[in-house]
Amino acid sequence: MDLAGGDLEVEPVERDGAPEALLQSTGTDHGGHGRDATRGRQAPARVLSPAGFGTIRAARYGVHMDALDLVSMIAEVITWIAFGLGGACLLVAVMLRLVDGTWEPTDAVVVDGESGLSTVRWFAEGEFHQRHLSAEERAHVTTPDDQAAFYRRHTPDRLRLERVRPIRRVFATLTIVLLGIGAIATVVSVIVTLVG
Repeated sequence: MDLAGGDLEVEPVERDGAPEALLQSTGTDHGGHGRDATRGRQAPARVLSPAGFGTIRAARYGVHMDALDLVSMIAEVITWIAFGLGGACLLVAVMLRLVDGTWEPTDAVVVDGESGLSTVRWFAEGEFHQRHLSAEERAHVTTPDDQAAFYRRHTPDRLRLERVRPIRRVFATLTIVLLGIGAIATVVSVIVTLVG
């Protein structure tokens, strides 16, 4: 019979050679009030397993209810994972920021020597400074006569051609992406909860 319509499914069972109908949900017969109508004895009840209740629930409320529960569970798991990893990446990014210090912009001049060595010169905190460039740093120089560079605050003799190290960019990007995923998963979980 149709469980979604509220009808009860019955199953024929042999007792003392005579077939009887045992109710699968509650073991009660609407006509006999739980007793064998022919013999006046209590009919044995058939107990449903948890899987059977899930079947009745799916048939009565629709399969979409189970799908919503699954989506809600997955969204909650993603939320915890994304926020956890995002928080860890944020902590690492903050620590790298503190260790790296603050770098101020300045204009530098790159001079290529006859020996193949390149020298960069810059003015910072009232003094002129200079140092040699590595081959990798020289490859990133685009305008030798007016090259944008950055010196470390309170340590003006330290210069580099980029304000932020690549490792800091990696952790900052991971933080933004993971926290964004966590926020989206949270919104999805809330919507599914309200709909369900």
